[in-house]
Amino acid sequence: MGWGSFYNETFVKKIAVLYGTSSYSDFWTISIFVFMTVIFGLITSCSKALGEEIGWSGYIINPLQNKYGALKASIILGIVWAIWHIITYYQAHQTTGWIIWQCIGTVFLRIIM
Repeated sequence: MGWGSFYNETFVKKIAVLYGTSSYSDFWTISIFVFMTVIFGLITSCSKALGEEIGWSGYIINPLQNKYGALKASIILGIVWAIWHIITYYQAHQTTGWIIWQCIGTVFLRIIM
């Protein structure tokens, strides 16, 4: 039906029951599912990122800058920020080289922020 290997009739029927779209075509059920997944995924991701950024930039950076100065505080926070994300990178099956470069980039990003 043009969906390639993506289309799974059992999955679509379960989604149709869950979303109350049993009377709609499979195309509309899948479209609604994708739309809802994107919307709720964005809301969830953005709210987590906002909370994290408030913690790093809104709470901890000022005491660090008062104690160590802007550059040292940014480096310290960049290192902590990088370490904070290492487990997530491994869970995403990133290579060690990628993780190292990402952590270095994270420290530099924190410095310019």
